[in-house]
Amino acid sequence: MKSDINKSKMLVCLLSCGMLTLGTGCTDNDFDLSKIDTTIGIGGDELTLPTNSTENIMLDDVLELNNSDLVYIAENGDYMFKKEGDDCAPAHPLVDKVDVSQTNIKNLKIEVTVPSSVLLSARKSPNRLKKIDEVKSGGKVAEFEYVGKTPKEIKEITSAGVSADVVININLTDELKQFIPTFKTLTMQIPSYMHLNVTSCSEKNYSYDKNTGKITLSNVKTASPIYIKGMIDVLDFKTKGTSTSKLTFKPGVGNADGTVDMKGEIETSIVFDDVNATAGTVPTNMYLSAKMTMGKITINSAKGKFDPEIDLGDLGNIEINDVPDFLTGDDVHVNLYNPVLELEINSDIAIAGTLKGNIVAKDKNNKTIAQVAIPTMNIKPNATTRICICKYPDEVNKSKYDEVKKVDNLSDILATIPKTIQFEADANADATKEAEIKLGHQYTITPKYNVSAPLAFDAGAQITYRDTLDGWNDDIKDCELAEGSYIELKSDIENKLPAYLKLSSNAIDVDGNEIAKELIEVKVSNMIEASTDGTTAKTTPVTITISEKKKGMLKKVDGLTFKIEVAADDNGNNHIVGKTINAYNHTITAKNIKVKLVGKIIADFN
Repeated sequence: MKSDINKSKMLVCLLSCGMLTLGTGCTDNDFDLSKIDTTIGIGGDELTLPTNSTENIMLDDVLELNNSDLVYIAENGDYMFKKEGDDCAPAHPLVDKVDVSQTNIKNLKIEVTVPSSVLLSARKSPNRLKKIDEVKSGGKVAEFEYVGKTPKEIKEITSAGVSADVVININLTDELKQFIPTFKTLTMQIPSYMHLNVTSCSEKNYSYDKNTGKITLSNVKTASPIYIKGMIDVLDFKTKGTSTSKLTFKPGVGNADGTVDMKGEIETSIVFDDVNATAGTVPTNMYLSAKMTMGKITINSAKGKFDPEIDLGDLGNIEINDVPDFLTGDDVHVNLYNPVLELEINSDIAIAGTLKGNIVAKDKNNKTIAQVAIPTMNIKPNATTRICICKYPDEVNKSKYDEVKKVDNLSDILATIPKTIQFEADANADATKEAEIKLGHQYTITPKYNVSAPLAFDAGAQITYRDTLDGWNDDIKDCELAEGSYIELKSDIENKLPAYLKLSSNAIDVDGNEIAKELIEVKVSNMIEASTDGTTAKTTPVTITISEKKKGMLKKVDGLTFKIEVAADDNGNNHIVGKTINAYNHTITAKNIKVKLVGKIIADFN
């Protein structure tokens, strides 16, 4: 009976050591303890259990995601990182309207002179008029200046859409009306930079050439009111001016406002070849004058170059919760092969823009643990812009994006899994490109972004799996190893994981505290080789030994903690990168498990 008790207690110790190499703890259903023959030969200084093997152990049975909102398993089994940024407050760029107000307007009169000699050659026409040689007369009838301040966001104007009522009334002296009943033509020359939408005219028979600014009225009856009414709808800043008629824009320097200065003249000319038949002489008081009235000019839209403020600030934060245990710890370095940050910017303003910034990772105490600079990217005008930021552009589908930016150290953001990720943006309008916008209109620019990546290692990457086997003490508290004795486990580990596995272990006491290696030593022989392609298994022989370094310490042992470091390289050599880790296809199998006691166990159950 006592012999059976000893056997049972010894088996618990030896089999617990056997389970260590599986990396699955007591929860592994693939390792059936009943498959190991419990018959142990008694005698000698060496006890050996028969050889055994495990079923294939899938990563999904080992790596627990802990309801993570950062890592999930895709339909094909690939481990994937995916996280959306929070909603970001949109930017509302705006350039104020411009009011150009009158500073000076002066109405003038011109004298209409007719040589007396024309009457000598006049001949009476059927309608009791005298037909004379054609006479031309005219001159400047009005001059004006309008000035307005422009906001600092306007850097250049080539044309402006405006709204301003304008009325030009032509006045004639009574003597002029009586002597010249009809003008063959009356022409008004307004500045050609002003495009006039004529709404009414005293003569239906008129023409207006916007390119020259010339308005021509035909067969004008001088006894009737003569006028032109309209609205200025365009100011063309490209029109070459003169010393007296020009439209100029001067941008502000720094934060100062700019100015618009509009100077102009209106000239009138008349042509006639009929005079009053009763006139024996040419009257002396023949004058033509104009009265021009023009309201405040409001620039509602403009074509040019603009630099409105685009206040995006932070492009929303990413908060990470429930991080899987295998991604935590000081020895974890999540150097992902090709993480991708996708940025989408919706803009309804016809101004191109640029965006750069920093992605900042912070821990739970809001301390910055990593910062990555993002180079300047282009924002399309009045469109949706899709940008990809990644380490290896050749690895992404470039057709999905308007721009792909290479950032070599992008993995730093997740090297240590942060609590929050912030995208600190610096957005600006591209004031080097011409655009046409409404002034006083609030536009909207809305960004959103996400971070994604398969769990594929780049050089230097390492994650860690930890577990504990405990509850042994009740079974081994009465046992100790004889001097020089130890427990040895050997197995051939078949690894399909495209990563190297380095196993280490420590004994723990009933309080869960690690027992110093100077008291109980657990040794692991070597690193488990990686599958180079993630399909073909690599086999590595592994030996684990447990020995007392101080006599009687086995009685203190309640179990083992163990750590498996999953790394992209073999101590800095033979890197395997870019292979996505799969929860179902990547398995580990322990074959030819041999557990033996070298030496003797001393048990005291009294």
